[in-house]
Amino acid sequence: MRPALAVLLLPFAAGCLNLAKDYPERHLHAVTAERPGDPASGGQGRVLAVRPFSISKRFETPEFVYRKGETEWETDYYNAFFVSPKDMVTDAARGWVAEAGLYEHVGSASSAVPPTHILEGHVAEIWVDARGQGLKA
Repeated sequence: MRPALAVLLLPFAAGCLNLAKDYPERHLHAVTAERPGDPASGGQGRVLAVRPFSISKRFETPEFVYRKGETEWETDYYNAFFVSPKDMVTDAARGWVAEAGLYEHVGSASSAVPPTHILEGHVAEIWVDARGQGLKA
């Protein structure tokens, strides 16, 4: 009889227990580059191909990288880039140069328009300096 009573009371007891764990909210960030002022004129006939930027292997993760000490580093799952940092920086650079008006056309290296100029870039480091600040990643 007692096991049957426990089975009957279990659904009621389960409603009183909160087994869900609270997790911090995840924040996704983007890198942008806005160009102030009016675009230049004179880009006629110039075509720029922006190749995908490269990034140092240590910093190509979408999670924020914190430098905690001289040899101590952490990543932060709850603060991350919306897309890969190298793709974001490439897109931001392409957009900035297009807004500058220095070229008639700004596209990717796979564009069908033959380029007169090519832009390549490399991100050596992208991290948050948390040394001595007590920041917890």
